[in-house]
Amino acid sequence: MHQRRKLTLCLVAGVLVLAVSAAAAFGSVNGYDRYKQAVKQLLTHEENLTLQAQVNLAMDGAEVFAWQGTYAKDGADSARTSCTHSGEGEAYREFSTVRDGMRTQFVEDSRLYTQTPAVQTGWADTLLGIQADDEMTQRMVDFAEMALDLTVGGLKNNVVQLAQEAGQTCYQINVSQIQFPSLFNAGLSVLAYHMMGKPDPSYLEYEDYYGLFFAQYQAATGVAVPQDVQERYAHGDITTAWYEANQDLLTGLDTFASTWSAQYDQWKDTHRGVLYVAADGAAQTYNTVAEFLAAHPERKFSYLEYYLAGDVAVDTVANLFSLDQDGRLTSSQVEVTLTSTDEAGTRHTFQASLDLTFDQYGTTSVPPLDVGGRELRT
Repeated sequence: MHQRRKLTLCLVAGVLVLAVSAAAAFGSVNGYDRYKQAVKQLLTHEENLTLQAQVNLAMDGAEVFAWQGTYAKDGADSARTSCTHSGEGEAYREFSTVRDGMRTQFVEDSRLYTQTPAVQTGWADTLLGIQADDEMTQRMVDFAEMALDLTVGGLKNNVVQLAQEAGQTCYQINVSQIQFPSLFNAGLSVLAYHMMGKPDPSYLEYEDYYGLFFAQYQAATGVAVPQDVQERYAHGDITTAWYEANQDLLTGLDTFASTWSAQYDQWKDTHRGVLYVAADGAAQTYNTVAEFLAAHPERKFSYLEYYLAGDVAVDTVANLFSLDQDGRLTSSQVEVTLTSTDEAGTRHTFQASLDLTFDQYGTTSVPPLDVGGRELRT
């Protein structure tokens, strides 16, 4: 589930960034140049700034994914927070800070934190980790600019300057599907397929995996699992000392787990569709993914590969962005509408939005991460 969150966030962010890059090139020479230079400055030169970001993804009018995050950078030191909502259970929050070559991080619902070296020898302190003045890097940047200009630089008048006040200049970009190069949407389908993969023929879903697991362990062995052990076992919050103190129980749980889930896993090898196991152990079979999602719409996020199995295309892009008097990005609000075809041939509409705010250029500091009462993972 954690890996799927990251894949989805990368896919949505990739679509938004690609769409904005293409859309920005449709503008007037002045608007296009200013946007391009601001992005180059941000990615290849800035070493001290603070970023707030929010990503939302809705499908057919209903939100299926949301993410909020912050990123602060001061040279080689940095701090980030991440909060993901996927329609299933509580939000998933992560915190990570790099200071003096050490990375400290934890997940909100974990009792432990980790601390590991974060030294990246030879990496620059820019967002992309590259030396902007390096000859090879400069040649690559120049090539990327020329390729972008050649692909879409002939389209004009899509960037409109809306206002200029208090040292800020605000621009707006609007692009419709007919203005996008066909190569862009063709590449988008490849990107979606590469990241999400081909839908599986069968799926296994649990309403409450660990709740059912611990209940059936007690029914089979007569041993009740204390709440503390349940929480630590489910989250992987295991230290050496705690493991040694509970070794017999943990060994029993591991042994039981290796055979318990096999009864459900075998179903996947001989059936198609979805097997849904309720919290009380009752199992229900759905012949198709569409049937399952109709009964459990909160699980749509977990089946993006099903909804993106066919063609994917961008319909519209809108970007409202602001630059300060030094030509640096201070905000960017992007909205992208896409259409897709699922595995059954049904059409769907996705609305993706990205809200970015950049500030504290040159004045950002990174304090130590407060881990609360968490233990160091050993």
